[in-house]
Amino acid sequence: MLIWPAPPEQIEVARKFILEAAQPESNVLLVPDRDTDGLSAGTIMSLTLRILSKKPLSSIHTHFVQQGQNVFNDGEKKLMTSVCKEKKITHMIIVDQGSRKSPPLLDETQVSTKVLIIDHHHSDHFPENSTIVNACNHKPIATSSLLTYVICKPLHKDIEKETVWAAILGIFGDLGATTKLVPPYPDELAAAKKTYTAKHITDLVGLLNAPRRTPECSTFDAWELLQREPYQTPEVTPKMIMKGEWKEDKLQKLRIASARIKEAVEAWTRTPPRFSRDGKVCMIYIESGFQIHGIIAIRWASHMGNDNCKMVMCANGAYVKGRVNFSCRVARTRGKPTAEGQYDDVDIIKMLKDFAAKDPWLLENIGTEFANGHKHASGGSLSREVWEVFAEKGLEMMKKGERPEKAGKDKKSPKRSPQKNTMDSWLIKEPGSSKYL
Repeated sequence: MLIWPAPPEQIEVARKFILEAAQPESNVLLVPDRDTDGLSAGTIMSLTLRILSKKPLSSIHTHFVQQGQNVFNDGEKKLMTSVCKEKKITHMIIVDQGSRKSPPLLDETQVSTKVLIIDHHHSDHFPENSTIVNACNHKPIATSSLLTYVICKPLHKDIEKETVWAAILGIFGDLGATTKLVPPYPDELAAAKKTYTAKHITDLVGLLNAPRRTPECSTFDAWELLQREPYQTPEVTPKMIMKGEWKEDKLQKLRIASARIKEAVEAWTRTPPRFSRDGKVCMIYIESGFQIHGIIAIRWASHMGNDNCKMVMCANGAYVKGRVNFSCRVARTRGKPTAEGQYDDVDIIKMLKDFAAKDPWLLENIGTEFANGHKHASGGSLSREVWEVFAEKGLEMMKKGERPEKAGKDKKSPKRSPQKNTMDSWLIKEPGSSKYL
């Protein structure tokens, strides 16, 4: 029997948590991630709680983590504890924030808030004293928005109608508009995709992702654009939003942010890459205050043409002061795509950990902001000192004039037009200014 999208016992415990959080005496804090999947999941949860409790939107409190931080940082834990204490929060629901082993996410000497974590990022370890629902071990891995939708849907007859397009929005945000909405995905998703149209949903995804990537990280504009009351008349739809017929002021802010992101990406996307000595890693180093390292990694990953290259990394030395943040994606020359459009023979998390294991000092100092996320989309944030050692001794990034090791003897193959985006074509270009970047 297929167990999907998460262990049934976890889903049932989560439903009991949500029903308890919807009681009149409860006070809820939502902590969704800032990307489209997180925002969509948070919206589904917010609508569900208000359908169940008949409370107004103002009764649901929302918190977004600070730029460059996460819910596991000590500073963020203190901030969330402060919010829970001030607002007298009884239930905190964290969505799409990743999972890892950690002490309780709140200071339990100050608050007695119950915590639910809904997530799909890869992890075998979780924070203490939290209720957990995680989809990472059940293929096809559900997005956090889809997981939230499946959890919430049976709790009230109107939840499906009120939240179904938000579930598709999150799926498109993480997996793309070409994702096949076939079983085990709920049947109604395919019909809703036609009703609300892939074009309008896709256009909305791009705008919702923009504010979090700006230096100001103004995620609340994207969040507020999605917020509405249950049973809103006329129905708020992606088409209505994109036409400016719903919260037009927020839409315009997102469009401005999107234009700024596009400009920053264009300024850095042609940066010549460097390669690891074994040729398995292609790295692009940038220095931008915008969170564009993920976008550039994705762009380069779709253009790598050497079978030896397994991973594309974009490292950003100016997003957070004193640190280097980096995003990694699978180079699209490895193997055949699975049904989810990814590559089963590459595990980026394992690759990163193996690189760090090359040096004892690195293992001791690498910290927990490293190799989290998904097997096919990971990254991290390292102090500049640690990053320099990781680049030199872990990745073994080549210096100017050096070439990657060959994967083996060249085999004879039929003649064909030379590919322009090979490793060698990039190595002759002038590299960046950083020593090993």
